Amino acid sequence: MPRGKKAIINYDEEIGILEKRITHYKDSIVELQEQKKLLLDEKEKSEMSALYQAIKESGKTPSEFLAALSLSQEDQQVSA
Repeated sequence: MPRGKKAIINYDEEIGILEKRITHYKDSIVELQEQKKLLLDEKEKSEMSALYQAIKESGKTPSEFLAALSLSQEDQQVSA
């Protein structure tokens, strides 16, 4: 029983198609990485804002808070 003729493949055309797909996905990756960076930046700003708000609500200045934090870390290192 005959199997039929094998299709002739144009290798250069197939390679070109694959290269276009690869370029498309690389562009998508770059775009997603940019979106990720924006979200990480927004997250950091939000966290910094929450931290600053907590410092303000404590009644301490940022310098006083840092000094207290530094003392707390030194105490932990001594007891370790």
